[in-house]
Amino acid sequence: MADGAGSAYPNSWWAASTATECYPSVEGTVETEVAVIGGGFTGLAAARALQEEGIDCCVLEARRLGWGASGRTGAMAVPRYKKGFALLSKMYGAEEASRLFEILTATISDMENAITAWGVECDFRRNGHLTAAHTSVAMRALESDCAWLRTNLDDAVVELYTAEQVRDHVGTREYVGGYFDPRGAEIHPLKYVTGMGAALHARGARVYEGTPVLGVRDNGAEYIELRVPAGVIRCKNVLFAMNAYAKEAPGGRHDSIHRYFMPVNSAVIVTEAMDERSASDVMPICSAVSDTKRLMRYFRRLPDGRILFGGRGGAANGTSKAIAGRLHQEMLRIFPRLRGLDIAYSWSGRVGVSSDGFPHIIRAGKRMWCAGGYGGRGVVLSHYLGKHLAYMVTGKDVAEGPMKETPGKLMRLPVLRVPATEVAVAYYRLLDSMGR
Repeated sequence: MADGAGSAYPNSWWAASTATECYPSVEGTVETEVAVIGGGFTGLAAARALQEEGIDCCVLEARRLGWGASGRTGAMAVPRYKKGFALLSKMYGAEEASRLFEILTATISDMENAITAWGVECDFRRNGHLTAAHTSVAMRALESDCAWLRTNLDDAVVELYTAEQVRDHVGTREYVGGYFDPRGAEIHPLKYVTGMGAALHARGARVYEGTPVLGVRDNGAEYIELRVPAGVIRCKNVLFAMNAYAKEAPGGRHDSIHRYFMPVNSAVIVTEAMDERSASDVMPICSAVSDTKRLMRYFRRLPDGRILFGGRGGAANGTSKAIAGRLHQEMLRIFPRLRGLDIAYSWSGRVGVSSDGFPHIIRAGKRMWCAGGYGGRGVVLSHYLGKHLAYMVTGKDVAEGPMKETPGKLMRLPVLRVPATEVAVAYYRLLDSMGR
């Protein structure tokens, strides 16, 4: 499925197991305090925060809610960043690293509370997250993180696993050890976005689908005008919640926001369903797992006994049979018991990465802001930055630390970003294959 025009969801297990509700497109003139462009995790988190503050808003989605990365993700709420906490402490200081840790744990709890309070049925499960070490060097880094948490935060929740414990937990001999945090969680992402969209709509926030924004005009102190195919939206503030799809933002000063984020492919395969006993034989514990490879692999057991397995592709768009085939072979190496079981679903999509590995809030104009660049940690961090986009409007104090408004640098020479990323992916794949 190539990313492009149209409203159909990719042929994913998420879409096949979700009853979706359609929302109208904008026709005529709509007036609102805040227009949120993008109906994924970030946009819905922003709209929720605005609604809780009593601020009128509308959500504008070009296709369907969750059509992009939010509805295609592996849907793991991981209480870790790409960089470990010990390394973050060296980079930013112990106080900032401590705050970054607390952001993750607090945001997962905030998600859980919102899901309960807003009545969103999305298969939220707090079964923990395991970071599986693929080399002894990676395991030592995880050991350093665990020691750092205990020393600096008196946090003894994380448990280090031996290779045998990983095997008993996950059902594979692929890894030398692991780092298990029981605060990690999982959701059904498409049920989440559709359920949150329905909850917002019921509380008075207007939700529109099939409404791409074609142009933006700032009329100064009076209002900002957004041009859409069959009408206009007049608003005081605009929040861009497009992440890896930021290049589709309409022209204007904010048109450069996509240069802060590089879109890369992430692909997912899902097996046929298994009965409970067979699924338990393959993967004994229902925890989400991601590993420490440069081209990370992640997997989880789904409620109906399927195994979801995902990993990074290149920078090119669209689903590739070669990527799915490579994922299948990697899955069989980790789980040889799955040999002979068919792949029922295969899809891919774009995630946004930044030059420094952190997502960022960016000022896109006097009354316009953007958030993105989650780098595969979007389930948690999109909810955090979505709320903080709303805080930009309300005037609340915002202190994102490394996720501040100005990222480390722009992604230079956009025309070269895709080939450069493809070269980097090939190099990382070589290092991973060598166990480095």
